Amino acid sequence: MTYPDAVNLDRVKLPGVDVVWNVDDHEWPFPAGRFAQVWGCNIFEHVRDPIAFMADAWRVLEPGGLLHLVGPWWQSEDAHTDPTHRRSLTLRTFDYWIPGTALHDQLGAQYAGDAVFECQNIERIGDSVLAYLVKL
Repeated sequence: MTYPDAVNLDRVKLPGVDVVWNVDDHEWPFPAGRFAQVWGCNIFEHVRDPIAFMADAWRVLEPGGLLHLVGPWWQSEDAHTDPTHRRSLTLRTFDYWIPGTALHDQLGAQYAGDAVFECQNIERIGDSVLAYLVKL
């Protein structure tokens, strides 16, 4: 799926794709602070290195920029049927990057580094988890 008035990125050249890039290759081909929003629809469960993914997303967002992530709820059947899924999501998956959460307090310095976010909202809707995170 591509979005009008957006820079659409995918690892293969499909209709509507503006930039061909594999998000597992770091660092992403955009300057720091380039985007007000980054959307990751059903991608986080596929990435090889979620820590590097979050660092790249944080880097390309402008200060106060919004990171939207959608992925499969861990109890969803679809979370476990796709052979390319490396993980599924819970309501706490992104806590490593959110200061003030127990997971960030325990391991945030190791995992998040500078890539910290404020949680605007994380919720389960049906078989998906939707996360809205603001770059700090």
